[in-house]
Amino acid sequence: MIDAIFNLSSDKRRLDKSLEVVANYTKEVSSTIQN
Repeated sequence: MIDAIFNLSSDKRRLDKSLEVVANYTKEVSSTIQN
């Protein structure tokens, strides 16, 4: 049970990291388009 909770929280961290990468990429692309 505790393992399942731990796996879930590590998946959430991975997801947060992925969203951060996507957000940064989107920001770079939109600033490139504007220039």
